[in-house]
Amino acid sequence: MQINQLNLNTLKQLNTMKKILFASLVMGSIFSCSDDDSNGNGENNPDTILPIKIVSTYNEGKYSSTATLTYDGNKLKEISTVYPQENNYVERTVFQYDGDYISKFTSYDGNKEDLIKEFTYKNGKITTSKTTEWDNTGTKYVSTSTYQWVNNDHLIEKTTYNDSSSQTYEYYYTNGNLTKKTGYSNGYYSTTYDVYNNPYINIKGIKEISIDEEVTFSKNNPITISQISDLSSNGTYQYTYEYNDKKFPTKSTEIYKDSNTNDTDVINYYYNK
Repeated sequence: MQINQLNLNTLKQLNTMKKILFASLVMGSIFSCSDDDSNGNGENNPDTILPIKIVSTYNEGKYSSTATLTYDGNKLKEISTVYPQENNYVERTVFQYDGDYISKFTSYDGNKEDLIKEFTYKNGKITTSKTTEWDNTGTKYVSTSTYQWVNNDHLIEKTTYNDSSSQTYEYYYTNGNLTKKTGYSNGYYSTTYDVYNNPYINIKGIKEISIDEEVTFSKNNPITISQISDLSSNGTYQYTYEYNDKKFPTKSTEIYKDSNTNDTDVINYYYNK
């Protein structure tokens, strides 16, 4: 899901975490607030299904990327993304865990750090996140987010930026899926879902950190995502899927439409079994 249509630089940023990791690049702004693995797969279970490669095409096939995911058990170690249209440029994201929770991830633009995110938890739920990133000129930007759980189905996030400005979002969940997110231009996003497995459902620690990304984790896969706001370019994302016999998507097709755009992205998923 792209909140804005992509130029190539934006594509690279989203592909690392916002498009690749957090919910199959098309999983919408969604988060599972259950602490249980919905499939019952533990870290040492040899039957755990994990995505190991994601091949994506964007902007009507003009751009593409291939992401390779590596693991320790079902803890994510690294995502390495190759961009053929940039002379096979490689971008990496490396993960660190504290027990079963992701404490930090670092993204590398070539060999240079360009994004670091750090997390704290209480009782199995995220309480804060800190983002440090650098633009192409080397300028450093830092933002911090705090999370208040009103109940298991309602979360408030407040993010403060370098210039002391802030943004507040509210998240509303149903059956482990985010069905509404407010905070965009006096409006909100609403989402409907299928009943099958999200590709990332078995990766340890992903659901806990995926709240503040434009593209995040969900229990199931979105069918429609609609933006309702005071913007003239309100858009709708529509998704169709092909599934394997384990009820995981092997291919997703996203069509985005607004008053100015009609764009199609295709994602192909490959699993360890």
